[in-house]
Amino acid sequence: MFKKISMYILCIAMVLSLVACSAGSDNSSENNATSKATGGSPADNTGSEDSESTPTKDEGETEKLTKDAVSYNNIVLKIGMVINEDVISKIGEPTDIQNADSCIGDGQDIIYSYQDLDLQTFKSEDKEVLYSIVINTDSVATADGIRVGNTYDEVKNVYGTPEEETVAFVSYKVEEDRWITFYLTDNVVESIEYL
Repeated sequence: MFKKISMYILCIAMVLSLVACSAGSDNSSENNATSKATGGSPADNTGSEDSESTPTKDEGETEKLTKDAVSYNNIVLKIGMVINEDVISKIGEPTDIQNADSCIGDGQDIIYSYQDLDLQTFKSEDKEVLYSIVINTDSVATADGIRVGNTYDEVKNVYGTPEEETVAFVSYKVEEDRWITFYLTDNVVESIEYL
């Protein structure tokens, strides 16, 4: 059952990635959603956009994550960062690695599956660039503390009115061209995707 749900979530993530690609392959900041201000707590958007991973601080010390980043195995993962052997070795061995035709660049995307999340990368100038993070369990939280298992109302209390909303998901713009989507079943978060 868990594998079926995981595959379903992965398929949804792939479809959303393809939909995002259909708007064009340039890196412009135009999105299919309407741009509106969101409620909730303000984001700390002062982080750099470098491609290096940044370890989190030791237990007991808190590092402020930006709304478009997640901490996993003491590594801060952020859309747009380079995923290389050093980052993979710090995160740990994936449980599965899959290739898929890329809609962002030429060649193949690589999907690294871990116990709690999936990372999807595309090739850019011989580097693997992270463009999707899907959280599958309640072991990993967003920068604002939302996890798989939280309710729709809890998400709205933290993030405010979504830019996109259906019975199956709510999406918020967290950076100029970065989104976080909460996939719902019976108004409960089943997975979270950074895109």
